[in-house]
Amino acid sequence: MIEIFYELNFYYIEDISKGKIGRRFDEKLIEDKKFNISSYIIEKIYENKIKENNIKLLRFLLFFKEIEEIYLIDIDFVHVKKMFCLRKIFSRNIDAVTISQKTKIGLVLLYLNNIAVFKNIKKLEIRRTILTENNMRLLANFTFLEHLILSDIIIDQRQYFFPKYLIGKLKNLKILNISAPFLDLSTDPRLFFPDIEQLYLSSIKKKNFNHFQSLKIPEAYYIIVRKISLYFFSANFREFFNKISNFKNLENISIRSKILKSVSGVNNINYQQYHLTLKRLKLVNLYLDVYEIQCIHNFRNLMSIIYIDCTFLHSDSIIFSECKHVKSLQNLKISNCDNARYIFQSIENYKNLIYLTIIIKDSNKLHDSNYFIINFKNHIKLSSIHLECNKLNKFPIISEKSKILLRKIHLCNCNLPSGSVYMSFPSPNLLSNVKSFNFCASFLSRNDLSYLSFMTNCRHLNISSCKFDNCSFFQLFMPDKSYKTVEIFIFDIILQQCDIFALMKLKFLQYIGISLNFLDSSIMYHFKRIYLKRLQLLEIRASFVPLELKRYLQSEFGEDLQILSI
Repeated sequence: MIEIFYELNFYYIEDISKGKIGRRFDEKLIEDKKFNISSYIIEKIYENKIKENNIKLLRFLLFFKEIEEIYLIDIDFVHVKKMFCLRKIFSRNIDAVTISQKTKIGLVLLYLNNIAVFKNIKKLEIRRTILTENNMRLLANFTFLEHLILSDIIIDQRQYFFPKYLIGKLKNLKILNISAPFLDLSTDPRLFFPDIEQLYLSSIKKKNFNHFQSLKIPEAYYIIVRKISLYFFSANFREFFNKISNFKNLENISIRSKILKSVSGVNNINYQQYHLTLKRLKLVNLYLDVYEIQCIHNFRNLMSIIYIDCTFLHSDSIIFSECKHVKSLQNLKISNCDNARYIFQSIENYKNLIYLTIIIKDSNKLHDSNYFIINFKNHIKLSSIHLECNKLNKFPIISEKSKILLRKIHLCNCNLPSGSVYMSFPSPNLLSNVKSFNFCASFLSRNDLSYLSFMTNCRHLNISSCKFDNCSFFQLFMPDKSYKTVEIFIFDIILQQCDIFALMKLKFLQYIGISLNFLDSSIMYHFKRIYLKRLQLLEIRASFVPLELKRYLQSEFGEDLQILSI
């Protein structure tokens, strides 16, 4: 999505569109077909609404005729009333609108409905706001609505989630997605929306688990619910799954418990009618015994499993080797779980894994780093590895020669020894497609840097707080190679003049994070716009940034350069 929040001068649009910046925006917009609209953008369009010649300029890089979806972000009261000026911009009906509005949501909905290009909206998303009964009644005006998303909203209602006024009004509504503190699970949603086919429900407010168990859920939920995400004071895995066993089409389940509840003295788990449809499962702060693990492994088509703060009881390698979704799983996340040894060892079985995340905040939960010695020989699709653990004495991945082409590597605060990268990848070519590399607070050797120099396509690079073992930062970039690095963060690293010269050769750099306390401030005067033509943000970590240095940087790069002191 193209962000139009920076101070673009609309009068220079025609000139900009002929240059490289214009072409880059054009490509981005054509790809996404989305447009963010802030109060600033509305003001600029409103200023030019009478001057028909300038209306052509306002089409600038955006190809408005291609726009299918817009985002309205915190439009203030003054500019809500100026929204009618948008009718001159779009040459086709807008199919989807997302509104992120803390206040005046009713006014936005009212004015939106009076603009012709928005009358036939098929998808409407409202985020992070309070909806009163009058606000909800305005939804009835969008008669073509097929998909309604209410995300992180608070409903100012007493009896029903939706006011009775909406009964039978939105006849085309097929998909309803609600994320709110309060969810009404006792009212048949078809009372309001007779033709609804899919219902997605999420609540982050803690609920009484016993009340949920005794709740009489209308049978309509068994057919239409696709997602259910609930948070309880104290929940039990088996009891929860028995309650939802009759749901036939569930695709996404998330259950979170504030307090761990014992698994003893509860019934066995009923047959789950959605065992073939479930795609995503998230479990937070639950006890998982052998019986629970076997239930999870019976979901044949799971694509994503997330375990957070869970405790595995009496688990062994045999249990984790009998998984029925071994071929379908693409995303596995294990965060701060206790006794997770065998699930770590089972990772090798998931041959189609794309995203792997392992986070261990409590080092006492990792007794032996050998748990992480994983052979990714056959994991051809693996794209992202995210690991955070400060008690490792070796690199967590041993990869034989394979066709893996990693896109994202995140290994922060692992305190890995020098040579880890070199020893773990049989060929530096395995790093050639990496787009994001985070390797903070570890050690790097000359051989490591030689391998990392093959990351010519890396856009985001963060090696903050790394220690260089008989080598220097500049050796990360080979003089005969061209790098596409856009963001680089090198906080708490000692830099010399030769290292700064290496930065100057990164012609695509837009963001730099650097520590002034770790270098001679005079080196910063080697930052030149002639080399860093695209630089937008310089983040400086220092107890004090000399005013003279700030003035130099702003005179060199112009007032548009943001300099942040942290």
